[in-house]
Amino acid sequence: MIVAAASLFFAAACAPTLDDEHDRRHPVPTKDPVYEQDIRDWHARRVERLKAPGGWLSLVGLYWLKEGGNRVGSDERLEIVLPKSARPKWERCS
Repeated sequence: MIVAAASLFFAAACAPTLDDEHDRRHPVPTKDPVYEQDIRDWHARRVERLKAPGGWLSLVGLYWLKEGGNRVGSDERLEIVLPKSARPKWERCS
């Protein structure tokens, strides 16, 4: 009885599962070192652009915020008006 139960357990454990069948139909691609280096290079360039003086992470000013909404931009009617030097290049032309 114990031998029969053990053999059934072993057979069930060795039977292919849905994941095994999926893995056979869709094998994982091998790593391409050239592609991975391209991704690392792109990421490094992106971080440098973000940290650049005109990048998205650059500090454009220190302003006190009031409770509630604080609209920021170049319009004089906004709560926080950015200086011309902090405005995007396309906006400085006007």
